[in-house]
Amino acid sequence: SMFTSLNSALNWTEATVPSGKLIFVQDCLQSDGSFILLHFLSLYLKQGHKVTLVGFEQSLFHYVNITRKLGLNLAQSFKETKFAFVNALSVPYSWSEFGGEHGGDGGGAEGFQPFPTTTFTIQDKDVEASAKKLVTMVKNAAMGVLPGVRKGGLDTDTDAEQRSVIIIDSLSIMHMASNDGLIRDLAHYLKVITHTHTNCSIVFLMHGDAEDDKCLMAALHHMSDIVFSVSSLESGHSVDVHGQVKVTGVSHCMPLMHYKIVDNNVLVFAPGTKT
Repeated sequence: SMFTSLNSALNWTEATVPSGKLIFVQDCLQSDGSFILLHFLSLYLKQGHKVTLVGFEQSLFHYVNITRKLGLNLAQSFKETKFAFVNALSVPYSWSEFGGEHGGDGGGAEGFQPFPTTTFTIQDKDVEASAKKLVTMVKNAAMGVLPGVRKGGLDTDTDAEQRSVIIIDSLSIMHMASNDGLIRDLAHYLKVITHTHTNCSIVFLMHGDAEDDKCLMAALHHMSDIVFSVSSLESGHSVDVHGQVKVTGVSHCMPLMHYKIVDNNVLVFAPGTKT
């Protein structure tokens, strides 16, 4: 299956998805860490668990397309009350000043709505209120009340083993609109949620290669139970290797591994053992 080599490197089986953990994915400009988010999305949905995806950086169109290649059907998962999408892309400032790269999908995405979604907007004038709203939404999702998903439908879960994950892609957008202190507080609240609702994990991505983000990154590393650090190769660009990923905080720490994204899969291997 997808991500098999990543799972085996982590010593995870699909049946032992991490529970009650705050998971931080740190990436950088040259190496996009969103494949780790897709790994969790796929891992949880394929096990029949619940997933809430908060999309600050990409449209629903993007996620539906990319997950289809992984053999997932988000519309079907929504129908089964296993998947909810929060569209947080409608931020009150334009990405065009960044060359539009974060808009993701151009024209095709505009009216794309295969199933109901919830909208979340960062209020420029009161980012703190927005952060509180985000925490409340995450807390509800952790309790199984997915945003915009009505109970009933095809949901037959009474199982105490029902696990869920909330994936935030990414907190960098929130950071741009606020400051280090707010992000630290936000991460603290997210950690409290995972400790209170131990069947739920929270995965968040943040770009951390700016020099002045060092303090914040250190604080987030310290707060998180598991950290995936995705970076470019120290030796520079390579055709066979797209970057490196290091995982800390799991019972079996994963040493620094190289990765390569091919078709619908990610190959993870020890440096120098190119498969």
